[in-house]
Formats: sequence, C-alpha cells, structure tokens
Amino acid sequence: MYSTWLQTMRDSQIVGCTLHSATPKFPQANTFLCCDPARPSFGCDFSGPEGAQGFNDTQGSIADVVPFMDVGGWPGDPSWGIAGATIPWEVMVQARDLQIAEDHWDTSKAVVDFLTRHGDPAAGGLVTFGYYGDWLHLKCADCGTPKAQVTGWSHLLGMSRLVDVANNTGRTQEAVRYQTKLATLKAQYHKQYFNTTAGNYGPSQTANLLPLFLDIPPAEVRASVARAFLENLNAHGNLATSGIVGTAFMLQVLSQLGEHELALQIASATSKPSWGYMVQQGPGTIWETWDDSSNSPQPPCPSCYHWCLSLLPCRSFDISQYLLPGGASCSRIQDRICVRWCAHSCRAISIPVAGRCEHRVLQSYSSGTAWP
Repeated sequence: MYSTWLQTMRDSQIVGCTLHSATPKFPQANTFLCCDPARPSFGCDFSGPEGAQGFNDTQGSIADVVPFMDVGGWPGDPSWGIAGATIPWEVMVQARDLQIAEDHWDTSKAVVDFLTRHGDPAAGGLVTFGYYGDWLHLKCADCGTPKAQVTGWSHLLGMSRLVDVANNTGRTQEAVRYQTKLATLKAQYHKQYFNTTAGNYGPSQTANLLPLFLDIPPAEVRASVARAFLENLNAHGNLATSGIVGTAFMLQVLSQLGEHELALQIASATSKPSWGYMVQQGPGTIWETWDDSSNSPQPPCPSCYHWCLSLLPCRSFDISQYLLPGGASCSRIQDRICVRWCAHSCRAISIPVAGRCEHRVLQSYSSGTAWP
C-alpha cells in the first residue's frame, strides 16, 4: 500500500518540482492541498516557475489551481490556497530544509494574512467563505461537514504552520503575535462549532478529527470528541467516509489517540471504500475519489502519505557521535529510542613493595541495551 501511495504521487503531482514526474495523461494535476506531502519527496523544491512563482501575489490570495486557468476559482477555496503556507512547512519538517521556509516566508505570511483579513466578523473572525469544503466525502447522513467549518479550520492550520516556521527561523516576535491570534481563533472555532449537547463538533469523521489534530478541544471535552470520531469510524466498519481534507489527517489523529493498530487497519483495508480496494481494481494507483466515479490517479486520496512519513518506520538516525563509547538510534514508531551503552573505567595505583613501586591497573566494564 505504501508503494502505491508513492506511485500515485509520482504519477500525478508536478507543481513546484525540479523533477517533473507527471504522466502525459494528467499534465495539470496541480491541486496543492492534495500534493502537500509530496513536496519533500521526488525532487520537489517549491522553486519551479509553475509553483512558488505562482504564489507571488501581493494580496496573498491563491487560486485553486496554479497556474490559474479555467478550473477552480481565484481566490481559491481556503483549503487549497493555504498550501502557500503549509508546503514550505512540509519541506522544512520532512526534508529538514530551513532555507525553503526562509525563502518563502513572505508568501506564507501573505496567504495567512489574506485569510485573516477576510475572516467573518459574525463568526468571530473565522474564515467562512469557500466552495469545496471536505471535497469528495461519501454521500451519507453522517459523512458531510459544513463547508465553513472546514475552510475555517484550514485557516487555523496555515496559521499554526506559520507559527512553527517563525519559531524555527528566528522570528520570535512574529511567532508570539501569530500564536496569540491562533489561540483566539481556536477558542472561537470551539465556540462556533462545538455542540455542547452532543459533546462533539458534528456527526461526521472530519468534523471531529480536524479539531483534534490542531488540539482545539479543551481538555475537559477532548475525550468525548475523540469518542465521537471513533464511534463514527466503527459505525462504518472502520473505513473512511471523509473527503480529501479530513482523510489527509485521519491516520495521524488515530496515532495521536494511541489507535495505531486501527490506523494500520484502515491503511491496509481492501473492502470498499479503501485504498486497498482501489489497488485491487488495477492498474495499481489511487483514485481521485473513494468510489469509481473518478478513477484516474490523483493525489487527494493518498494524501494520508503524511502518516507514512511521520509515523511509520521509514526513517532513522544515528546519534552515536554524542555517546562515546556507545551509541543510540531512533526509528519512527512513535519515537521509540534504542540506546546501546558501554561504561568503562580505568584506574592506576602505585603500591610500594620491598623498596620498589609496582603498578596495578584496575578496570571494570558494563554494557547493555535500553528501550523506554
């Protein structure tokens, strides 16, 4: 399944890449939110003419499709446009490339500021405009999420990424300023969308997993929100019914909740709707939608690739240079760290014996392996 996600990304994303890997059949697969996780992979550097330069709008608005064409709108839906702030963050985190975040700080800031300026006063400054929402969710009574609830969240996602970039690039004052604004908007989001009677943000998977991802629910209601999310999953056979926004963060939220086995179960399921079902139908890449109404290989559904990069054991690093003698390494399965250690002490003493001095060397060794 992991290799299939990778192949779909290779086949369909091109914007912002130095290595253009799209197939001729799909030359305009430029929907940015869908392609976020592919940026630090496959040669993407976010500096190509179709990508970063397409974001250089002085007002901060970004079209749904870059370069702008007869598809989508401008300004685009916030869940698409916010990619101007999330992609540099993705590259910074996944590729450990601070320079990209530094170079595109103005773009990231501009798109977040644009959405902030267009917040709805009636909703406490939350963004309420947009026309896709949780695009391509399944059609059922408890599958859909109000568009404003999704686009308002996407604004908060972009602002949270901007805060992180500011902290990592030495912009302390701006980090504090945006963090303060973010805290205010998070509180407003909870006030606007939390149903105190039901104890959740709505009946759908997306309605509850999105605020969980950004840690929006206050501590006293977080458990009830998580329960609503898990109960909806269970009601649908532990299969996703969310659209491309919710799906992108579903597996990460499950891992945050400690539901690692459930996340793996969903990722490897083969019954409909699932990624495995798509693969089994051939030719082996992921479709644009959960059903077969659009079965061309597209990034939206495999956007859960974030989960593979951040939580599966797909990367490790060695810090043995800091532990001499000995060593340590970290493999990403919820940050398990294995430490190999060896302690050695050596002391020399001089003992006078019958008019001469003899040296004795006392040595001791101990070693072990520790897991937290």
